Amino acid sequence: MKKVAYLKVQSSEAPARTTQPRSVWRELFGSMRRGDWMFVERKDHSRVGASASIYLRGKYTMYKVPEGYCLMVIK
Repeated sequence: MKKVAYLKVQSSEAPARTTQPRSVWRELFGSMRRGDWMFVERKDHSRVGASASIYLRGKYTMYKVPEGYCLMVIK
């Protein structure tokens, strides 16, 4: 068995982040209000749908239109 190295809990200030805590989708969906909609191309359907399910949490509908999909905020 490999020995486990114990880590010391630090009480000083944490180091600065190297990644951004923001999401493009969170900012976009956060700015949308009831009745706002956007056109989604077929190739981006699954990616936009997954992000909408996280950040809009059931407050949207996505339906198929001839050019691709339409995402509309309903609540």
